[in-house]
Amino acid sequence: THAERFLFKESNPTYPVIMTRYYLAQIQLYVKRNVHEAMRNIVYCLAQKPLMAEFWCVVGDCFYRSGVHEKAIFFYNTAIEMGKGRQTDDPHPIEVSKYNEYPNKMIELCKLILKESIGNYSMFAS
Repeated sequence: THAERFLFKESNPTYPVIMTRYYLAQIQLYVKRNVHEAMRNIVYCLAQKPLMAEFWCVVGDCFYRSGVHEKAIFFYNTAIEMGKGRQTDDPHPIEVSKYNEYPNKMIELCKLILKESIGNYSMFAS
């Protein structure tokens, strides 16, 4: 892809490189359904900008997609905490809903899935 060629040429962690990896991770996760590649790119982003709530949400989404809902909840909570620390004069406010609304919605969904899976499991355990 064009993004991968750009990233191959650009090795310095500039803002455009970081954001290209962020959007590439989203495409890899949501379109191509490649959790491993999405995680590889989003971890790079987190290494450069660990306070970006959006990045933590993608990690949560990777675990959600993998069916590891307990870890997904952890990373969605991390996104909420990182979002609280964002400055109001942030020069790059990417997706404001990623700070609170989206991770809270996903936490509730994960909890519901976990509750249902425990209920289904206990039904077969007897």
